Amino acid sequence: MKTWLAALLASAFIAPAWADLSDLIQRYDVTSWQQSDEKAKLSELEGQLAELEAMTETSEVLMWQGAVGASIAREKGGAGALGLIKRAKKDLDAALEADESNHMARAIRGNIFAKAPGWPLSVGSSKKARADFEAALAAQPDNILALQGYGEFLAEEGETDQARAQFEKALTLAPRAGREMADKARQDQIQGLLDAL
Repeated sequence: MKTWLAALLASAFIAPAWADLSDLIQRYDVTSWQQSDEKAKLSELEGQLAELEAMTETSEVLMWQGAVGASIAREKGGAGALGLIKRAKKDLDAALEADESNHMARAIRGNIFAKAPGWPLSVGSSKKARADFEAALAAQPDNILALQGYGEFLAEEGETDQARAQFEKALTLAPRAGREMADKARQDQIQGLLDAL
């Protein structure tokens, strides 16, 4: 009886963490794709990062810390973003160390490698970006973030045909359950990138 009760109580404490993460992801999507006020957007993202930092550091939580941290860096821009980028990359490294099959973490890290300034200013690296995108897509061919990021990277590298193929694949994907709004907004963005090639 005591063992059963202990297990029930333990599950009661575990469930809210996942519920909190699911709720946070929904709020992050709204902030990222629908919040047009820059000051409010930054404030919301910083609040979401603080919530994540209070959670148990699973691979998933560390991945979201990296994702939200990278979003904050993008909003801040300039020299003030460099420390945030390094911290986001560190969180994503930790997510992958905890679970090397976390390919969304690899895709996010690939975007950081692709878009951040290179050494000595920051962590940017074309070689590492390509490796992360290719590894993520080898494991998850329908990873929309990796498809978009790799497409943008290839376009920057002048590999237009390969970039077009990534974008076109991303546009065929059905939105993920629970992430429909974000995926539709991302596909609209990808269509714009494809049209610009």
